[in-house]
Amino acid sequence: MKAALMYARWNWPVMAGTAATLGDGGSSGIDEVVTPTVDPDRVHRWWGSRPDANIVVPTGAMFDVISMPSPIGRAVLDVLADRGAWLAPVMSDGDALSLLVRPRQGSPWTELARTDGLTYLGPGHLITLPSGGTPFDGQARWVIPPTDANVLRLPQFAELAPVLRSLPRSSPRPGLQHADHPSRSNQSEELP
Repeated sequence: MKAALMYARWNWPVMAGTAATLGDGGSSGIDEVVTPTVDPDRVHRWWGSRPDANIVVPTGAMFDVISMPSPIGRAVLDVLADRGAWLAPVMSDGDALSLLVRPRQGSPWTELARTDGLTYLGPGHLITLPSGGTPFDGQARWVIPPTDANVLRLPQFAELAPVLRSLPRSSPRPGLQHADHPSRSNQSEELP
């Protein structure tokens, strides 16, 4: 519940639910999804009655996601760190690294993902965020946790695209824990 409350405090609308792992071209739905909220009372009620529920958030409002195979993702993080770049939240499910990026920049990300074998999740997708507990195999965990500082300045396409284009790609692409939605440094406090 602590992680869900933290995300809601950052205005990331959260839902209690489960997201299926999607592999190459697979699809699956969301089970037991409720309307996303940033209301702490609803978060307390939902996770109070279902403490083991996943934290599911829609992409496209507060952030979009760029996902890539873990070896490429680690290389991207190394290059960004070497350049002294601002590092926003990054999560991993073991096979893939997923960078949270500024939302509503879809066209350039979609084109880059198509040509460079990345996965772009903009509006209309749901992802499962780390809950703050000990991750199991394939469960999301933060590589660079969100903080009060880094959630306010997510990278733009122009900042990351040159780095992403400069690195070799590997295949096959790993799965990313997400599901399509049918309708629609850094300092400060860290998550547990």
